[in-house]
Amino acid sequence: MNAFYMLNHIPVHVSDTKTEKKPLVLLHGYLETLQIWDTFSLLTEDAFRVIAPDLPGHGLTGTYNVNTVEKQADMLFEYLERQQIGTVLLAGHSMGGYVAQSFAMRYPGKVSALVLMHAVPWPDSDEKKAARDRDIEKIQMGKLEQVAQRDVPLMYAPGNRKRLNEIIESTLVQAGIHDPAGIVASLKGMKERPSYVEFLHTLACPLVFFFGTQDSYISMERAMEMEAMYPHARVIYLHGSGHNGFVEEPHAVAETLRSLI
Repeated sequence: MNAFYMLNHIPVHVSDTKTEKKPLVLLHGYLETLQIWDTFSLLTEDAFRVIAPDLPGHGLTGTYNVNTVEKQADMLFEYLERQQIGTVLLAGHSMGGYVAQSFAMRYPGKVSALVLMHAVPWPDSDEKKAARDRDIEKIQMGKLEQVAQRDVPLMYAPGNRKRLNEIIESTLVQAGIHDPAGIVASLKGMKERPSYVEFLHTLACPLVFFFGTQDSYISMERAMEMEAMYPHARVIYLHGSGHNGFVEEPHAVAETLRSLI
């Protein structure tokens, strides 16, 4: 069931199965929409009430001047409170993982388990901030489509791009829905996000990482560094995946989430 809500002062598009099962919140990544979860949701609806919003600046949701992770976390909290939902299994992909970490820090009593799919706890490096600034300039010049054409295929392992071409093309079409100003606001929000390195050491609920061994954005060295940093976490390496393991190897990811109930 898809619907619109006014949450934290902006219109938000939310998909919610609204069953009596354990709530699972899925937060998509940069340049994606809630539709990226369509196939994955079908694999989890038997076990979960699946909730997936379009994050600010993406899809059919409104935007702030800067889509900070804090504002997005507050938006999600307002939805859960309005729906009278207690704790949730919270899963965030890439950019959505930054929002998930912010939510878990701000509302620790609402999270029964935190799942970070291809997401890191570090803030942007100076090099990454400079790259985001270049993309902001391109998008403001009307080149959002070029940015999406460059970035979206890289979310998948090279050997999966032909097999998943329909999903890649769908994501590129969806990118045309985005308000360019909203994507710029999201890039600014990612630039401003804080470090969650120390916070994850204090996390009281289970912590799960998913990494793709063929990820173009998170190197294996970086992934193994996180595994060493958080010995209490459960770490799953998806050997047939790039940056979108829940699309590339959905059954393996869904089975792990079921084990967290």
